[in-house]
Amino acid sequence: MIGIRLSKYLNREQIQKGLDFLDVDTNEDVMLFLDPLLLPEKFQIIVDDFIKQSYEIYCEGNKKYSFTLFSHSKECNATHLGYSSSNSRGKGVSMQMLDQFFSFVKSSVLPVQEKALTSVAMPLFTKRFSEDRMSDLIVSLLKKELIIFSLEQAKIHGLQISSATKTFEYWDHKNHEWAKFESPYVLDPEENKKDRLLILVPKTIVSKRYIISPAKYVSNIFSRLQLLPMYQDAKGKPYSKKTLRELEINKRYNEDKQKNYILDSTTSSPEYFIDYMEHSEKYRDNKSMLDDELISLL
Repeated sequence: MIGIRLSKYLNREQIQKGLDFLDVDTNEDVMLFLDPLLLPEKFQIIVDDFIKQSYEIYCEGNKKYSFTLFSHSKECNATHLGYSSSNSRGKGVSMQMLDQFFSFVKSSVLPVQEKALTSVAMPLFTKRFSEDRMSDLIVSLLKKELIIFSLEQAKIHGLQISSATKTFEYWDHKNHEWAKFESPYVLDPEENKKDRLLILVPKTIVSKRYIISPAKYVSNIFSRLQLLPMYQDAKGKPYSKKTLRELEINKRYNEDKQKNYILDSTTSSPEYFIDYMEHSEKYRDNKSMLDDELISLL
């Protein structure tokens, strides 16, 4: 089905330009994800509180309850982000993934623990957990904030708001628990939609690929290894990153190669991770996608 951008319903000549929310086509999903590095502080506090709370419960020995907290996170088609709903890969996070991640954090030195227990770092270490799963989790945790944002934007731009209310779940960071709230909601302009809920997402918090990612972290580690004599040839020329990947990852690991390498490298050289995170977080400003970049993907 050929869809129409929200801007067309608003009779705007250009898509995305002048809008604070992502100008989605409500008949399909766009391959963009909520990037934890781009979250404003008030959003980041909510998401990171959830991760820290889950970890504290895990460390207290109540693993089952800790994992249960993550079961509240569901894929949300109302944002129209991520992989196509017909090929959905938003399967959530498994108990095995969480056990591996929290066990790694628990065994790490304190500086690593402090930086690893964040939404920015979690995708680096958790196996089979990347943009799609993290984005789904963020949407679930921020559901109240996103509904409020959506209603504000609907009032500004004249999008239709429901006359009835729905119950939404969200993470209450003050009480450190999942909570529910009743609210009207923005209606999808497509009249034939069975569930007409539409959640608008601030355009400043989405990215095509996470700015802090396993691949970029590995590349950063390789840049440091290239300075060491053992990773240089007889003439002092550093091995290429392609060669390092073959030596350090492909030949050493049989499965989950990149994630296992990250886990082992961070354990043996925690300063690699700490320095990478501090550098990346320092330059987090001005990383949001420009309108022209978004338009090329929409």
